[in-house]
Amino acid sequence: GSISLCMLEMLVQGNRSERLAPYICIGMQFDEALVEWHPAGKLPPGWYELPYTNAGQKAGDEWLSSGRSAVMAVPSVVVPQEWNFLINPLHPDFGKIHRSGPEFTPFDRRLIRE
Repeated sequence: GSISLCMLEMLVQGNRSERLAPYICIGMQFDEALVEWHPAGKLPPGWYELPYTNAGQKAGDEWLSSGRSAVMAVPSVVVPQEWNFLINPLHPDFGKIHRSGPEFTPFDRRLIRE
């Protein structure tokens, strides 16, 4: 995950009034041993479909309630070669995740054309 991928995800998913709202970024660094990887083939059918179904949400809910890992990696729907990382703040290893920020992260207005 990266700030630019996060911004791209927000641009394609948020409503127009939210797209250019100021955001706060909190950086996170963690050891790969904390990550449970979920490549596309491991996710339920339909996780990436538009309009969105609840298949992906159910997989995330199950991961969170299971407590298997502090971090879950899933492919981005927008850029499938990149990863989004979900953080479980209730996991015992959450304290091993190093956080930085918060940092104000504005959108460049040129990203949205009226």
